[in-house]
Amino acid sequence: MTKTVKKRLKIALVLNILIVILEFIGLIIAIGRYGSELTVFYTNDSNICSLIASAIFIPFLVKAIQKEDANVIPRWVSLLKFLIVTCLAVTFLIVITVLAPTHEDGYVHMLFKYDLLYFHTLCPILSIVSFIFFEPIHNYNIKHSIIGTAPTLLYAIIAVILNITKVIYGPYPFLHVYEQSIIMSVIWFAVILFLAFIVNLILRLLNRKLSGAEYKKNK
Repeated sequence: MTKTVKKRLKIALVLNILIVILEFIGLIIAIGRYGSELTVFYTNDSNICSLIASAIFIPFLVKAIQKEDANVIPRWVSLLKFLIVTCLAVTFLIVITVLAPTHEDGYVHMLFKYDLLYFHTLCPILSIVSFIFFEPIHNYNIKHSIIGTAPTLLYAIIAVILNITKVIYGPYPFLHVYEQSIIMSVIWFAVILFLAFIVNLILRLLNRKLSGAEYKKNK
C-alpha cells in the first residue's frame, strides 16, 4: 500500500467518525423536535441511515489500514455507503433549490438551525467530500446508479400512498397531492427520481476520477 492510499484511508476514517458523531447529535435534536414523526422526513431517514452506514464502515476502514489493503472492505459495505451518500446529496440539493427558497426564514433556517445544521448541511457535505475524495470504490457501473435510486423511490412511493390516504400531510410541498394536479405530482415524482439517478452517476464518476484512480494504481 502506498503512503498516499494509506493517508486517504486514514482521512476517510476520521471523516466517518466525525460523521457518526455529528449524525448522533443531530438525531438527538431531531427526536426532541419531531417525536413520533421523526421518520416521516426523507432527510431524517437518510441521515439515520448515514449514521448506521458510517458506523458499519469504520471497522472495515480500520482493518484496511492495519492490513494495508483497501480490498478487505466488502463490496456490500461500499455499496451501502454509495447509496446513502446519494440520498444525502439529494437532500442537500432539494434543500438549497426547493425548500430554502420557499421557507420564510430561507437558507439561514434550513441550513443552520436546530438539527438542520447537521442533517441539511454538515453531514451531507462531509459525506460527499469523504466519498468523492477519500473512500475506495468497487467497479460500479450504470446498473448501480439505477440501484442508487432505490431508497428515494421507496420513500416516494410510501410517502405518496400515505398522503393519498391522508395518514400524513407532506411533509414536503411537492407531496401535497390534494393541492396540486395529478400531472404535477407525477412530474415531481419523476424529477426527483431522475435527480437521484444523476446525483448517483456524478458521485460515482467523481469518486472514480478523484479517489478511485489512486486506489486502482495501488493494485
